[in-house]
Amino acid sequence: MNQMELVRFFMSASDADIQRFMRKKTGIELSLQEIQQLRPLLAGANMSWLLSGVPKDVLKRVDKVIGKEKRKQLMNLLN
Repeated sequence: MNQMELVRFFMSASDADIQRFMRKKTGIELSLQEIQQLRPLLAGANMSWLLSGVPKDVLKRVDKVIGKEKRKQLMNLLN
């Protein structure tokens, strides 16, 4: 799953489906609250992120929601 597919999945799947998918496919444990807080951040995703990377301010906000370690694990899976 690439970055844009993951963003689309986050925007369309239920919180519980996302939680199960992340646990099963990646081993990353996300709470329902973390998933709900990530949605608005991911809603701003666009194609330029594929070329230039995720903006640093977005990464910082993601770190505040799920922590730097979980964010790094997730980014490693997508790269």
